[in-house]
Amino acid sequence: MRTFGICGLLVFAVTFALFSPGLDHDFLNWDDTSLVVNAREIQSLKTDAIVRMFSSYCASNYTPLERLSYAIDYQLWGMEASGFCLTNILLHSINTFLLFLLAFQIFSRVFADPSSRTASHCLGNTRLCLAAGCAALAFGIHPLRVESVTWIAERRDVLSLFWWLLCVLLYLKWVEAPTGSSGRSWLGLTTWIFFACSLLSKAVGVTLPLVLLLLDFYPLRRYSPSRIFGWCEICRPGPFGRCILEKIPYVALSLAAGWIAILGQSHRGAVISMDAYPWSARVLNAFVAIAFYAHKWIFPFPLHPIYSKAPRDTSFFDLDVLLSMMLMVLISAWSISSIRRRPGLVVAWWSYVIMIMPFTGLVQVGNPFAADRYTYFSMIPFAMLMGSGLHHLPGHAPGVTGMAIPKTVRGLIIGVVSMALGGWGVLTVRQIDIWRDSLVFWPYVQQEVPNEFNPLNNYSTTLIKHGDYFLACVMLRETTRLQPRWDVGWYNYGIASTLTGREEQAIQAFRRNLRLNPWAGDAHLALGNLLFIRREIMEARRHYFASLQDQMTADCLTHLAMALYETRQPELAIKYLSWAAMERHPRAYLVWARILMSQSQTTEAISILRLGYDMTHDPEIRDLHTKLMRMNPPAEVP
Repeated sequence: MRTFGICGLLVFAVTFALFSPGLDHDFLNWDDTSLVVNAREIQSLKTDAIVRMFSSYCASNYTPLERLSYAIDYQLWGMEASGFCLTNILLHSINTFLLFLLAFQIFSRVFADPSSRTASHCLGNTRLCLAAGCAALAFGIHPLRVESVTWIAERRDVLSLFWWLLCVLLYLKWVEAPTGSSGRSWLGLTTWIFFACSLLSKAVGVTLPLVLLLLDFYPLRRYSPSRIFGWCEICRPGPFGRCILEKIPYVALSLAAGWIAILGQSHRGAVISMDAYPWSARVLNAFVAIAFYAHKWIFPFPLHPIYSKAPRDTSFFDLDVLLSMMLMVLISAWSISSIRRRPGLVVAWWSYVIMIMPFTGLVQVGNPFAADRYTYFSMIPFAMLMGSGLHHLPGHAPGVTGMAIPKTVRGLIIGVVSMALGGWGVLTVRQIDIWRDSLVFWPYVQQEVPNEFNPLNNYSTTLIKHGDYFLACVMLRETTRLQPRWDVGWYNYGIASTLTGREEQAIQAFRRNLRLNPWAGDAHLALGNLLFIRREIMEARRHYFASLQDQMTADCLTHLAMALYETRQPELAIKYLSWAAMERHPRAYLVWARILMSQSQTTEAISILRLGYDMTHDPEIRDLHTKLMRMNPPAEVP
C-alpha cells in the first residue's frame, strides 16, 4: 500500500513540476481571445449564463463543461492567464494520476497471480506499481501533451479525458460487482454520467464503446473471440452478445455527441464536402495519419502547432502513403495472428487505431492535416504497452509464454526506457516555452511553416497590439498575397494601414474586404470612420448603417450619431446616443454633451456628463464636467 501511494504521488508531482513553467504563460491570440478573453458569458455563474452555455455553440463547438470551467476560473482568478494555466496543468496532472490507477487496475488483472487478480490484493506489488508509474509518466510527460495542456483554449482535451478516465475506472469496478446488486446498478449509471460529462467537454471520446469492448476481451476475459460469430451467439446472446447489449447506452451517447459536433461544424461551413475531398483521398490520408501519429510517439520531433501538408494533396503513389499502408497491413495482420499468444498487444494496437480514427480525416473538418492535440487520448495504449513491457523484464508473468530475457538485455532495455522518458521530459520543457505568449509563439510557427497565411495574420495582429505597425503592415500585405480571397486578411491590412497613416491604402483594403464579405460590420465601421475623417459624411453614414445591420455596437451607434449631427439631424443623433449610453459607452456621453452644448443647453449637458461619470467613471467625462461647472457655476440663493 505504501509503495502504491508513493508511486502515485510521484507521478502527479513529476508531471506538475514538468509543466509548471507554463504557469507564466499569457493568452494567445489563437482561440484564447474568442473563447476566454472576449467571452462575456464566462464572466458570470448566474443561471441564465449557464443556460446559454448548455444551449449554444461556441466557435461552432458544443463544449458547455469547458465553458463552465472557464467561468469558475474567472470567478477565482479574474482574467489572469496564470490562473487558467494552473487549472489546465492541475487537470493534466490529475489525469496522469488517474491513468496510473487505470494501468494498475489493468496490470493487476494481467500479471498478478490468478488467485489474487484484483487490484486490492496487489497494492504492495512493487513491480506492478513501477510498471503502472512508467505507463502514466510515458503518457504525462510526453512532448505531444504540451499543446493540450499549455494552450488555454484546449482545456476541452484535459477536461474530457478527466471524465473519460473516471468512466473507465468505474466500468472496471462495475464489471467486478455482483450481478443484480444495487451497487452495480449505481456504478453503471455513474459511468454513463461520467461519459456524458466527457462528451460535454469535447466529443473526442465517442470511440469509448469500442474501447470498452476490447477491454471486455482482454484483460477482463469476458468473452472469447473464437465464439463471437457462433450460431448460439446470434440466436441466444452469450457473453459477447451481453457485452454488446451493455454498450447500447454508450453508443447512444456517442451518436448524439457526434451528430451535435458535426452539425455545429456544418453550420460554420468547416466540414469539407466530398467534391473537394473525395473518399479515396480520405482513406489514403487515414493510413498516413495513423502512421504519422505512431511515428510522433516514438520520435516527437520536430513538433509544430500547425502542420502545413494538406490532406487533399495525398496520392496513392506517394511514398509515405505506400509505406503507411504496408505498415498498417503488416501490424494488423500480425496482431490478429497473435490474438491468442499476445492479446495485450492486439488490444493496444486496435485501441490506438480506434481512438485516433476521428482525427484521420475520414470526416474532414477544417484544413489541418494533423495536430499534436489529436493524440491526447489515442496515445494511452502505447503508454500502457511501455509500462507492461517494463513489467515483463524481470521474468515471466503468469500465463505469458516466450523466451527468457538475459540480464544484459534487460539492463539495456531499462536504460533505453529511462533515456526515452528523460529525453521526452527535456523536449517537453523546450516545447512548453514555445507557447509562452504570442510574441514567442507566432514567430516560431511562421518560421516553421512560412507559406501559411494564418500564422502571418496572427503574428501581425500581435505586432499591432504591441505597437509595431509598420512591420505588421508588411506582413499583412504578404498575407493578402498568399490568400487574396480571405476577407479577414484585408480587414487587418486595412487596420494596420490606418495605424501607419496610409489612409488611401486602408480605404482600398476595407473596400476589398467588403467585396468579399458585404456584411462585415467591422469593415463597414472602419471604412466609415476613415470617410468621416475625409468629410465624406453621407457615404460614411451609409457604412455606419450597414455596420448596424451586422452588429449593433455602442461604438457604431456613437459614430453614426456624429454623422447624423453633421448632416443637421441632432434629434436623431441624440436618439442613437441614448442607445449607446445604455451600454455605458463613455464616448457616447461625451458626444451627447457636446451636441447639447452646441445648442446652448449647458445645464442638460452637465446632467448628462454627471450621469455618464456615475455610470462609467471615465476621467475624460469627469474633466469636461468639471470644466463646464467652473464656466457655469450654480446661482446662489439669496
